This record gives sequence, structure tokens and C-alpha cells, in this order.
Amino acid sequence: MNLRLGYDKKHFEIFMNIMNLTDELYATRANTAWGVTTYTPGNPKTILIGLKYKL
Repeated sequence: MNLRLGYDKKHFEIFMNIMNLTDELYATRANTAWGVTTYTPGNPKTILIGLKYKL
């Protein structure tokens, strides 16, 4: 589950993205070779906060 929020005010924008909001373990890729399955783990919870100025 991901969350994205944003707010615009004239020339400014503030935003926030939260990826993997519930911090669940998951695999982004799974491979099977010679009867052995390997998994590539996904990213943990990641938060991005930004401020943008529009000309």
C-alpha cells in the first residue's frame, strides 16, 4: 500500500510519498533454477517529502 499527498498554494507545492506504508515484507522478483527458488526482497517503508517552487 502506498500513500501520496500534495498541497498547492500559488507558486509553492509541498508533497509527501510513502511507499510500502504497512512495511510488509514482499518479493519484487522470484527465480527458480535447478529446483532452488530465490527471492529478491522489496524495499522497506520509504518516505519522501518535497517542496517545489514554480516559476
